[in-house]
Amino acid sequence: MKLSDLKYIVLKETALQFLSQHPKYKHRKIIFLDLDGVMDNAKYDIYLNKHNLPEKDEFGVLFDPDCIAALAHIVEQTGADIVISSSWKDYMTMDEIHAMWHKRQLSGKVIDVTPSISRHRGDEIATWLNLCPDTCSYVIIDDQPREQFNTDQYDHLIITNGFYGLTQSNAEHAVEILNQ
Repeated sequence: MKLSDLKYIVLKETALQFLSQHPKYKHRKIIFLDLDGVMDNAKYDIYLNKHNLPEKDEFGVLFDPDCIAALAHIVEQTGADIVISSSWKDYMTMDEIHAMWHKRQLSGKVIDVTPSISRHRGDEIATWLNLCPDTCSYVIIDDQPREQFNTDQYDHLIITNGFYGLTQSNAEHAVEILNQ
């Protein structure tokens, strides 16, 4: 574990202890969101390339409008907040993530990223959940194989097909999980 990760955990624990005293923060719905293979996908990359359209902006690869609409549906139906679990968190600051969300007019509020403490995504999500003082309903949307997650997370897991990314069917399943 890097010193910066330890500082992250200590600062987060302090902030969350403070927030836990506020009744507004007692229950949350959280979307743990991967980006590559979920919001960006091969189908859209092929489309952009075939039509000689830009594939990137200053933040990185562009997201598929169909995936953006599917995410918007989840947020509208559940009021869930977003925690980025993607590797993008390792090279973008929260300010840059917020700027990208704003410029690309993406739905939902990104409230945090999972800590970069493991190569196992499930452990990073578990750490985030353990530090959260709230009761959380959550869904994990990712294109990583099931083995990248903890067995107690399987009922919360939606694995996307990296060719298509987040589909409307995936979105409906996410709404069901979050609204249980």
